[in-house]
Amino acid sequence: MIVYGKNSVIETLKSDTNIEKLYISKTDNERLYAIKNLAKEKNIFISYVDKKVLDRVSENKPHQ
Repeated sequence: MIVYGKNSVIETLKSDTNIEKLYISKTDNERLYAIKNLAKEKNIFISYVDKKVLDRVSENKPHQ
């Protein structure tokens, strides 16, 4: 399952869903603070990638 969009990712991180990896834009942003903290609390691997990778993974759907 692929989840994209800030709010959807936050809700998924708050749930009991098993998450293997989180892709975050290399362009660091304060809006990602909550996502990064939730991922760290759950020991989820964070991969910092270029926007092109996020576009490809999300099949060019808006990923905020």
